[in-house]
Amino acid sequence: MVAADVAGPASIGPPAGRVDASGHGPVSRAGETSPLGLPPGLLLGAGADSAYRVCTPRLRPGDLVLFHTDGLVERRVPAEALLEQVTATLSAFTAAPGEQTLGRLRELLHHPNPDDDTCTLAVRVLP
Repeated sequence: MVAADVAGPASIGPPAGRVDASGHGPVSRAGETSPLGLPPGLLLGAGADSAYRVCTPRLRPGDLVLFHTDGLVERRVPAEALLEQVTATLSAFTAAPGEQTLGRLRELLHHPNPDDDTCTLAVRVLP
C-alpha cells in the first residue's frame, strides 16, 4: 500500500509528490521503467505506531507511476516472472502512449491471484 499526495499543476513547474514508503511503485518514463526509489519501511497498517519515510519524486509529463500491492507480482507457487512482465508492460505502454488509456493498462496487467489480494493505482502525469 502507498499513501501519496501530488501537488502543483505542470504550468507552474514539474509536479511534486510526497510518497510514504509502504509499498511498491515503479515509474515508467518514455519506455524505461525503474523503481520509484521508495525508502525502506513497514507496509501500511503493519503496526499501529508505525512511522513511514517519505520520498519526493519529481515527475514529468507523460510519466506513469503504478502503485501496487505484492499480490500483482508474487505467487505462493511462482509460475512465471510477473514482476518482469509488469515492468515490460509499463515500458511498452509509455514508449508510445498515443491514445492508450489507463483502462487498457488495467486489461494488460490483469493477473488474478487466488492467494492474495491485488490493489493497483496508476497515476499518469498529463502534459
